[in-house]
Amino acid sequence: MAEEKRYELLCICDLASLGGTIEKFAELPSTQMFYEPRYYKVEHQAPSALFGYILALEAMSAEHDPWVLDEARKNHDGVRFVRLHAADDEDYLERALAVLDRATAHHGVIVANLRRSTLA
Repeated sequence: MAEEKRYELLCICDLASLGGTIEKFAELPSTQMFYEPRYYKVEHQAPSALFGYILALEAMSAEHDPWVLDEARKNHDGVRFVRLHAADDEDYLERALAVLDRATAHHGVIVANLRRSTLA
């Protein structure tokens, strides 16, 4: 979980390299509708529920980021966030699944948030 801290700074730096700022982009309602229920579980059920949300994002990243990285590099230099997930974190999903296997006390809430994150 500690590895997830400050990732937003990578995105902000990537936007800056493209000549933009986060303030130029309004949050979409669909984005808000995706993450708010995930964090509700974190705040009202168990903080470990965040792991289910992160696991869903990491699985998606492991599957699609190599292609996204190749496409992004064709047009942009600012791809640090995607590169980190596509190349530098190649074993992260495997390690995360191993943590899930050991999280018996919180397994139910983690898996529930994982399922909801992949169906939303």
